Amino acid sequence: MYYKIIDGKKIFVALIAMLAVALAPSVVSSVRADDIVGTNHDDVLPGTNDNDRIWGLKGDDVMWGKSGEDKLYGDDGEDNIMGNSGDDFILAGDNEDIVEGNGGDDTIYGGKNSDVIQGNSGDDDITGGKGNDIIEGNRDNDVIFASRGDDWAAGNKGNDWVYGEQGDDKLKGYAGKDNLFGGSGDDRLSGGKGNDKLYGGQGDDVLRGGSGADKFDCDGGHDIIVDYNPSQGDTKKSNCEDF
Repeated sequence: MYYKIIDGKKIFVALIAMLAVALAPSVVSSVRADDIVGTNHDDVLPGTNDNDRIWGLKGDDVMWGKSGEDKLYGDDGEDNIMGNSGDDFILAGDNEDIVEGNGGDDTIYGGKNSDVIQGNSGDDDITGGKGNDIIEGNRDNDVIFASRGDDWAAGNKGNDWVYGEQGDDKLKGYAGKDNLFGGSGDDRLSGGKGNDKLYGGQGDDVLRGGSGADKFDCDGGHDIIVDYNPSQGDTKKSNCEDF
């Protein structure tokens, strides 16, 4: 692995051979950097403890930030991207990527293909983009836009807002007081634990509130509530059908 330092600020990384991910931090951690740029090959790109900007370019890259508020760009290729601690910005890129925000309040965009995205700890804003994405906010209070494609999106812990938008989506709240919006398409919404609000949107949707006093709004389309239970505090608008 070779480095070229320009003005003490930029590092251009050219991998001659793929190194083990475990060895990469020991190579770079002694260098303070703002900008780290990969090559058109498969790169391993560890950040520093500063506020880094990391570009993968082409190739199937592995990149991660450390402490600091980092910006990571996968670009082309099937990339593995981890933000780690700090409030990070991640743009996955054009292919099928795996993204983890980890600590901090992160902003994550999936890009043009089918991605797997986890926000993990922190209040994260996640947008899936095009493709059939798998998105999980995980801990804390997250906002998720599944966007285009037939997506699976879940808030998990915390009081989450999950939007299916376009496509036939599966949305889950799990724990917490969640708000689920189906959008267009034939969607399946499941609130889970807590007092949730479920909005079917357009299309023929299936709504399941789960435990708690849930509110249902079916909007356009022919929507069905599969577990409507007024005795536990559930309420619905007149445009909803239950059985």
